[in-house]
Amino acid sequence: MININEEWVTGKRYSTMDESNDSRIQGRYEITADSGHYHHGEDLPQKGNSKEKRFDKNLIGVGLTTSDHNIPFQSITYPANKNDAKLFSNLIDSICERLKNINIQTHDLVIVFDRGMNSAENIKKAVERMHIVGSLPSSMCKEAFNIPISEFHEKWENASGNTIMVYPVTGNWYETKFRGVIKYSEATRAKQLNDWASNKSKILTKVEEIKSKLERSGKGRKITAKGLINRIVDAIPKQYRGLFDYRIIETDGKLELVFKLDEVRETEHILAMGKTVIFTDQKDSTLREIVETYDARNQIENDIAWLKDKLLIPLKPVYVRKDSQIRAHVFLCVTGLLLYNYMLYVIQDSSLSIKQLAEHLDQMRLGLVRDNDGKGKGK
Repeated sequence: MININEEWVTGKRYSTMDESNDSRIQGRYEITADSGHYHHGEDLPQKGNSKEKRFDKNLIGVGLTTSDHNIPFQSITYPANKNDAKLFSNLIDSICERLKNINIQTHDLVIVFDRGMNSAENIKKAVERMHIVGSLPSSMCKEAFNIPISEFHEKWENASGNTIMVYPVTGNWYETKFRGVIKYSEATRAKQLNDWASNKSKILTKVEEIKSKLERSGKGRKITAKGLINRIVDAIPKQYRGLFDYRIIETDGKLELVFKLDEVRETEHILAMGKTVIFTDQKDSTLREIVETYDARNQIENDIAWLKDKLLIPLKPVYVRKDSQIRAHVFLCVTGLLLYNYMLYVIQDSSLSIKQLAEHLDQMRLGLVRDNDGKGKGK
């Protein structure tokens, strides 16, 4: 069993921060839900929101918390039908209890999380115990998105070579006053514009196909109003559903679909592209430090992707069904991820990925040489 002691968690053993800076942990939290062979499981396997669209499969949820050096120090396994925001509240308690047991104070800890965990209750609870860095949903940022890019005076180039521009804001979000940063990336905006153009074309094509089927006459089972709505919903990716208006008109048993793109909402959607509003309770951090702290969460998203790699760290498929066995399987996978990331830290080669590290390790050979007579002749 790997013991995550104070040296591992605080970074005393592998700190990249200057000693003159405040020593803080950045606990990054991410969750995922994975399908597997859980047809006759216990409490953990449940139907849930499958990112792979496998709604026929039972899922388990996996939460992962890492240090600022991307070393996992906590994982949870939970039923996939539980609300993420509610789980986050319990996670705060769990993190604080774990750190307390190894005599680490939480008031200098910084936890970074995605907007899916946002709620007034969660944020209030977190701020009482540690510092936070999070982001706001677009629905809370309409005024911020109207600020012209020409007023974004501070900028720098990130590790990917993309220019990042920022603008400082403040706001009363989730019943608390926070500092905020509007982050803008032209590269992100270009990608999001391209994705929208592609998806918009696909959505309109699918809707036209659905309409054409309504106009057909003849034998066969006719589609119901509920079935028609379900087809429309399935044709629109979740992130774009608020951009369209649609309704069903039934006349003399015949269905008619009225479907249109709301141009005002589309304009607002395009205006928000490339922008993220990040908030924090930290008063002394620079705008760049806040943005880079939040962007560091991408590392844990990559870790989740490695846990889904069937050949490297195969979190799935899981051929066990009992809750205790599922948790043991997840623990072993996270332990493997911990060892890979710790080796990457020790090596200190930013160009080396977990996959490349695994390939190098596969080439290693271990042999036992025994010298019976002390003259170098081994058997």
